[in-house]
Amino acid sequence: MRSPLAAGARVVLLDSALMQLGLSQAEHALPFNYLYGPQGKPISDPAYQYISLQFKGIGLRPLSPVQWRAVYSASGDLLLSWLRRDRDPASDGWDQVEIPLSESSERYEVEILDGFSNVIRSFNSVSSPSLTYTAAQITADFPSGLPSPFRFTVYQLSSTFGRGVGKAAGIYFN
Repeated sequence: MRSPLAAGARVVLLDSALMQLGLSQAEHALPFNYLYGPQGKPISDPAYQYISLQFKGIGLRPLSPVQWRAVYSASGDLLLSWLRRDRDPASDGWDQVEIPLSESSERYEVEILDGFSNVIRSFNSVSSPSLTYTAAQITADFPSGLPSPFRFTVYQLSSTFGRGVGKAAGIYFN
């Protein structure tokens, strides 16, 4: 049941006339100027207001990777791996071996964290969903051994948006 409104009440009518802006991908981060006001009045009316908005294109931001793993090799290196996710609707199937890549290339940034979640080592432009953290690097970063849990963060990179949402993994070793 609708509640009656008093005469002169301010309302916003959301109906089929409301549409998403038709911005191209190249325009997603540009500032735009907007005028808004009451229907039926000319835009020169003082009731119209002006605003400048710049959108961030959040829909283009890469999703965070999932299913992190850390496995020691015989040489003492630590193989870090994860699964890529994608915004492409075609990547939402459960029966796929490899999901589509909507970016121009597959790239990640990986941060190794200390026991207090401070970044102590970064790997930039990693081109696959895995990384070898060598025994020499581990010894240099953690002279007294890896903290428990061992934590690292992975960010997927986008040529359009930049760095996506990072997700930190905490791995316990037996």
